[in-house]
Amino acid sequence: MSDTKEFIFDYMRKNLGLSEVDIEDIFKTFLECAEEYIVQAKSQLASEDWSALTRLGHTIKGAAANIGANHLSLTGKELQEAANSKSTELIKEKISRLETILEGLR
Repeated sequence: MSDTKEFIFDYMRKNLGLSEVDIEDIFKTFLECAEEYIVQAKSQLASEDWSALTRLGHTIKGAAANIGANHLSLTGKELQEAANSKSTELIKEKISRLETILEGLR
């Protein structure tokens, strides 16, 4: 399961009935927010704020699912679970994976 811009746009077209302009705007906003989520995740990991990281993983999961970014959503869920277990190495792995997925969407 790999997210692509084309897949996400097609999902929003078919399932949300959005115009191309709206799709572009939503996608751009999503990427901007996702970049900020990565910054927040790294900061929360550094301060060992497990509760905030758990919530952030949940936020990523939901936001990504809303636009059809299934792989990103799954990784957000995995980040949420890793934060619940306070697994520093697993959290680092999930943050890195999120960065890789987002890079592929730019």
